[in-house]
Amino acid sequence: MIDKGNDLIIVNENNNQVNEDENCEKLIDKNELDFHEETDLLNKEIKNIIVKKIPVQLDSDDITREFEKKKFSNGIRKNSRNKNFVLEFFDSLITNFIIGPLVIGCWRGIWSLMDIYQLPNGWICCLTGAGLHWIFAILRESLHKTVAISWRNSNPIGRGAYRAVQLIYTWLFCVACIMQWRGIWDLSNDILPNDFRIAACIIYTAVLILMCLQSCRNILAPPFIILVDIPNQVFKFPTRYKKVSNLKIKI
Repeated sequence: MIDKGNDLIIVNENNNQVNEDENCEKLIDKNELDFHEETDLLNKEIKNIIVKKIPVQLDSDDITREFEKKKFSNGIRKNSRNKNFVLEFFDSLITNFIIGPLVIGCWRGIWSLMDIYQLPNGWICCLTGAGLHWIFAILRESLHKTVAISWRNSNPIGRGAYRAVQLIYTWLFCVACIMQWRGIWDLSNDILPNDFRIAACIIYTAVLILMCLQSCRNILAPPFIILVDIPNQVFKFPTRYKKVSNLKIKI
């Protein structure tokens, strides 16, 4: 038997080529063969028949299983699990004992400065922080497109301006957060008496409203919720309904 490219050739015992077209028709076009023709063909002295293999397309699950079998043997899979465990362990250490305390220290320092220099009362502090947050939320898409995309990808001057705006924006956002926290905290101390029942009522009411809004995860905070300074996420932050403002600014 000889394989010429994609053609199928049958060779008899005397190594004589049988007519290529006739035998291929008899073997492939089964709809035109009857029982006697098949018998005549098989009764000839055929030494070998070679059939070209047709690759079968596997589905995604089969491909995944084959990939795992080839790439991940038991030893490699075990090493990968050990490596992931080590990385996760050190990641938790960095989060708990480095990044978290530094964030809390920054908050504590700014809060103390506000107390030392006697910034305005709770109402003004709370409204100022909330107002800054509202402005950042309205402008976040415009700031992202203008600063994080246009400036950062333009030239060295644009990249430098992006870095400067990023630092100023992050600092102002931090101050706005602390002002709103401090304002509500001071209002609570001034208005509400220091009583166990009132404190418990505040907790239960706040948690119940958060549950109704499906927003209980917002009580999670540092030291364990960590964000990385990625350009695509510097000016973007999620809100309750994740709506994007169409307001555009030109800088």
